[in-house]
Amino acid sequence: MSIDGDLTERSNALYSAIVATVAASRPVALTVREIAIRLGHDVDVTAHCIALHRYLRRPPTTLRPAEVEVALFAPLPPGFAIPAADEQVDETSLGL
Repeated sequence: MSIDGDLTERSNALYSAIVATVAASRPVALTVREIAIRLGHDVDVTAHCIALHRYLRRPPTTLRPAEVEVALFAPLPPGFAIPAADEQVDETSLGL
């Protein structure tokens, strides 16, 4: 598997774990830090994963393939917001 494919697979696996953790904690919203601790991941990695998947879940009319590359490799485009460690995350804020 290519490096890009491996990163995508790991990002999707982490995001799935984030969604499952958030769903299991209902009705209590967890912070990014609490999610990271529960999953055994770095807070920054967890926050960036949430940001990327929120961004990718935007309506198709607002997401252009070139923006995905920009979001990964250059200054952040409009609409790409990385949550703070103490930001509460629930299913709605995940874009579900």
